[in-house]
Amino acid sequence: MTRRRPAVPPATILVALLGALAACAALRLVILLSPIGRLDADEAVTGVMAQRILDGDLPVFYAAQNDLGTVEQYLQAAVLAVAPDTATSLRVVQIALAVLACGLVYLLGTRVTGSRWGGALAAALFAVGPYYSLLKGTRSHGAYAIAAVLVVVAALLALRVDPGSRRAPAVAAAFGLCCGLAIWQSSLTAYVVIPAALWALASARGHMRALLPIGVGGALIGGAPLIAHRLANGVFVGSGRPPQPPSTYAERMDNLVQPVSEMFLGVTEIGGVTPVAAWAPPAWALLLALGALGIALWVRRRGLWALVTLRREGRRPIDLVLASFLVAPLLYGLSDFTWFAAEPRYLFTLYPMLAVALAALAMSSPRRAVPVAGVALVGLVLALSAIQIDRAIDHDGYPPLQDGGVSYTEDLPAVADALAREGITTAYASYWLAYPLVYAAEGDLAVTPYNDPRFPEIDAEVAASPDPPVYVVPLGEAEAQVRRGLEALGTSFRVRHVERFAIFSDLSERRVPSTVLAAGAA
Repeated sequence: MTRRRPAVPPATILVALLGALAACAALRLVILLSPIGRLDADEAVTGVMAQRILDGDLPVFYAAQNDLGTVEQYLQAAVLAVAPDTATSLRVVQIALAVLACGLVYLLGTRVTGSRWGGALAAALFAVGPYYSLLKGTRSHGAYAIAAVLVVVAALLALRVDPGSRRAPAVAAAFGLCCGLAIWQSSLTAYVVIPAALWALASARGHMRALLPIGVGGALIGGAPLIAHRLANGVFVGSGRPPQPPSTYAERMDNLVQPVSEMFLGVTEIGGVTPVAAWAPPAWALLLALGALGIALWVRRRGLWALVTLRREGRRPIDLVLASFLVAPLLYGLSDFTWFAAEPRYLFTLYPMLAVALAALAMSSPRRAVPVAGVALVGLVLALSAIQIDRAIDHDGYPPLQDGGVSYTEDLPAVADALAREGITTAYASYWLAYPLVYAAEGDLAVTPYNDPRFPEIDAEVAASPDPPVYVVPLGEAEAQVRRGLEALGTSFRVRHVERFAIFSDLSERRVPSTVLAAGAA
């Protein structure tokens, strides 16, 4: 699928690469600094985790879960140690990891296409989209950004496994370390780690006794936190999350085809309902993408078979990339979590591979058509991303997945200050407000959410408070429901407004949210 191309001046390649890196940072900063970048509750959980790390806590997984490793949170803690605890500070790590991933995609694209120009094209494609890649890559949702970096590193290291090299033991150790670290961070990395491992094993044939123990040792070190947690809590310990809604394998695969794949490609808006543009019909775009993938798989069928059967002869680096698109759907349908089809979060680690695959497609064009194909692909992806960014900003940010619409978490620092001035240290709020409020208060306020609690220590602090905690709710129906509930229970209170929130305080007696909300809904 690759052809030898005339040499491109190194200066031109450097300018193209720097342009891709700059675009990668710029587009994500546009999202971060717009209403789309409003801090959400899941991100605030990582912020609270980073704050607690600075206080001596050492989490292995995302709060109240047994998956999604915490490397990002330790990096965020390092940032918060020297920067104010703001939403922007929390996302500095995500922006840096996105730019790092873009640079690594350049290296992988260069190796796969056999051309630095192809590598620069891959980096440009990764930089500009699709939209969900920009959106999720900007948000602090646990381990998605670091997972995207690690899959590219794993692929690059696998391609460097060469038993004839003096560096073979070091490469094997680094590859194993990366794989162990990747699986600890996110099981989604398996989409690429599995093909990468097959490539590495095939390369090591004839030298397995020397290299395999080194690679396994590296994997044990990289995955040590995960292994230790499983030994302590059970090998088959659950995710830590509530049971997922029932779904069948067929239903999850149906969701994968539509709408998840369409959102993944950027031709359907998040939520899977509205096409991005009339000139990019989702069904046609999906069929075109699947057709191109099918042709690529057929053309490289012998190389893919060589990869699966651990043979060095006949394979090419593109086979590792293509294999990730074969492994992904097989694993996707096995997860109970993939019933959720409102966004393509469980395909996120494929975005670097998508950029490389598209670059390889452009580079396989006739020589004179390569520049046109490359510019057209970058322009198409950028146009689709720009449309969604513009629409999201017009609709006051990221389409809310939570009940009740947008939570204006940018107002919560003012709420935290108001509570601090009155000496209030405990509160109740919905999940969508509780942890953003804790993060904004920099640990000086304990807030228990109505449901889905993540930090038992915080809940215990609220429960142990001698004074009835306050309620913090958005203006509108949420305020009216709490007011009705307290009045129905005969509880006196004081209410005041701060920005777009209401604070209920001075309750005459302790009232837990379940009682208040039930009374308010009656």
